[in-house]
Amino acid sequence: EHAQEESAIKLEDAEEQMQTWQQTWDEFSQRSEEPRQLAEVEQSRIQQLEKIVERGVERRGRLREERQTLGENPEQDAIDELSVQITAMEDQLDSKQARNSELASQIEQERGKGQQLGNELDQARSELQRHKGQFASLDALQKSALGQTDDKLNRWLQDKSLAQRSRLGEQIKVAAGWEPAVEEELGDTLQAVCVDDLDSVAGALAELPSGVLALLETDKDNAGQATHATSGSLTALSAKITADFDVSALLQGIYVADTLDQALAVRQSLSGSDSVVTPQGLWLGRNWIRVRKSVDASEGLLARKGEMSRLSEQMEILQQQADELLERQ
Repeated sequence: EHAQEESAIKLEDAEEQMQTWQQTWDEFSQRSEEPRQLAEVEQSRIQQLEKIVERGVERRGRLREERQTLGENPEQDAIDELSVQITAMEDQLDSKQARNSELASQIEQERGKGQQLGNELDQARSELQRHKGQFASLDALQKSALGQTDDKLNRWLQDKSLAQRSRLGEQIKVAAGWEPAVEEELGDTLQAVCVDDLDSVAGALAELPSGVLALLETDKDNAGQATHATSGSLTALSAKITADFDVSALLQGIYVADTLDQALAVRQSLSGSDSVVTPQGLWLGRNWIRVRKSVDASEGLLARKGEMSRLSEQMEILQQQADELLERQ
């Protein structure tokens, strides 16, 4: 439950991050308009200079024509000075045009960066929304599987200060691939509420409303003393489980086989109370076999727990990517 609350908090943080990204994007779009406005101002100046140069060139042409007609012109010095000014303005015009080209190139680059940033933000938002939807669906299924949707039972647990206690399914970690086998054997026991002392709770059981409740005493002082019995070359199923307390008593006499063929080969050597289970959850005794087929391989409580953990990790990665995007701005 603590992991689910933490994941929900991370979801809220991720949504706040997305709002921050949107505000940053709007500010970035506004900043990207400044080079374009500057370019428009420079273009207007260029047009003014072009008109001035054009008038100067026309005047210089008329003066040259008059000079050829009149021969020596007393205004020659003024003409020469005007020619120098025109040349200087032509140089200035070339410089302005070069600057305008640079600004146009910067505008295109900023537009490209802005479009790329927008695409990445949209993709991050879409991924977060998709993960949020998946997580919400899995969370609802998980609460139901853990027996946390019974209002009457929840009120009783709240009254007895047990509502915040973890369920067995939340406390154990199962070796990869063995989740179906463990869930087949433990079944509803995965909903068991973990308590420190059964004796302190047993007296209140008479007040329990209708329903099913399992309590499990988690003696953490003896966690390191957990033993996993073996039968010949067989390994106990409890060896596939990691927890802060001993779970071997819950799975006593249940061993593992990697394949159905191996399970069939060893079943005759089992004692009357012993059994063997495969990773797929096929459960065999000396003279019986039990099979339960799931509609969806991911519908199990333990498999769903792993999927929710994977979604949380992916959301953390998305948040890191978003932080890097903000730093690059």
